[in-house]
Amino acid sequence: MSAITDNGPFLCVEEVVRLFKISRTKAYKEAQLYIETAGKAGIPAVRIGRLIRFLSEPIERMAAGRISA
Repeated sequence: MSAITDNGPFLCVEEVVRLFKISRTKAYKEAQLYIETAGKAGIPAVRIGRLIRFLSEPIERMAAGRISA
């Protein structure tokens, strides 16, 4: 399981906000940017219907400094 969370493959927005020290609005904007650019920029996320879910593994790698996006 995830080193940051035990919620499986996804992080909640509160975890992303705490991890990167950004606002909820910024987290969702960065997730939307990731989705719109097919992963070239932003915070790793997927859209499931109307919901946005943050991807735990790539975010953990970002936080550890192993990847840029």
